[in-house]
Amino acid sequence: MRLLSVALLLLVLLAPAVAEPFGEVVLAEQLADYGIEKQDPEALLVAAKILIANRAAVFQGEGREEADEGADPRASAVEKAPLYRAEALLDRAGELTTNPELRTRIEALRKELERAGKSPRSGVVRGSQSVRSRHRWSTEVEFVGQEKAQVEVLGEPGAELQLLIYDEDGQWITGKKESGPRCHVSWKAARDGLFKVVVRNRGAEPARFRFVLQ
Repeated sequence: MRLLSVALLLLVLLAPAVAEPFGEVVLAEQLADYGIEKQDPEALLVAAKILIANRAAVFQGEGREEADEGADPRASAVEKAPLYRAEALLDRAGELTTNPELRTRIEALRKELERAGKSPRSGVVRGSQSVRSRHRWSTEVEFVGQEKAQVEVLGEPGAELQLLIYDEDGQWITGKKESGPRCHVSWKAARDGLFKVVVRNRGAEPARFRFVLQ
């Protein structure tokens, strides 16, 4: 498992695709999942460091769940996915290691986290939710015109999720119509405005997911 961890961290450090806040925060979500599952303190440290550096805001908007055609009105619900915070990741990393070097890095990141509270945010927003089988969850988000807008949805393995984007007039803009555990879309809005972000669960089981917006 140690070799796998090192290989993963090298991939993270060398990956050119994550040289922007949005991509880095998405990567942090994946590293946090990996670190929790494998009980890998190094992966958790890297995830925490990325979150601290980018200061992604927590989603404060409201959403609603609606049934799709053919949905069972008695479909069971689940709690929304956990939203990992840098402080909690550092706490867990500390529980998983007795290595003096790692403990020193943990304390250094705690101090960095305290200082980060005074720095500007990156414009990236993180959130988590759940949606019942054959249902859709939606929320309205304002995006800036003439700038690249992005949404990423990260579900659990086996989830059958779709991601769809509509403008404030209800016109379809873009989407990921193929269902799967992970969805990503990007577009450039013609002007500032509200867009409807829709996550559909096409699977037979309730699904938990996290999402990243910019």
